[in-house]
Amino acid sequence: QTPTTKTTTNPTTKPPPTQPRTNPKTSGPTTATVTTSSPPEDDIGYRLPTSIKPIHYDLEIKPDIYGEDPSKFSFSGRVTIEVECLEPTDTITLNANNLTINVGDVAVGEMLDSGSGRSVRVMRLASHPEEEMVSVVVNGELVRGSRYRLVMAFSGPLTDDLAGLYLSSYKR
Repeated sequence: QTPTTKTTTNPTTKPPPTQPRTNPKTSGPTTATVTTSSPPEDDIGYRLPTSIKPIHYDLEIKPDIYGEDPSKFSFSGRVTIEVECLEPTDTITLNANNLTINVGDVAVGEMLDSGSGRSVRVMRLASHPEEEMVSVVVNGELVRGSRYRLVMAFSGPLTDDLAGLYLSSYKR
């Protein structure tokens, strides 16, 4: 049976990145499997946009470390992020380094206590490998003051490069 790690956080100021910041020259690319087009903004920069504020994260990670060859170790996971829209936008940008994310595994919906509870259609993913980010582009503007829930599945390699979730060992 595969072990499962489940972490719940409630950030008060700055959201934890999905992967810690690393040197883009030495880490693998973020992969949006539908598109790797140019970013929706002219210059995305190295900081997350302030139009979306994370309220709560629910993260589940399943490492796959049972094969004979450590170079083939991997992990998969799922995250649910509750966010508040501070400025109208059609884009939710997240930190993501060396992750595979399929557009069909991403969903965004307005929370019932915030508005209509309507579903928002995810149009595409835009990968920003140098900035170690991915943008979720939706079919209309998110409403200022409304809360939304983003649900996303992802996977990635489990390596020993000290970036993100990484492979490590110890001796007693």
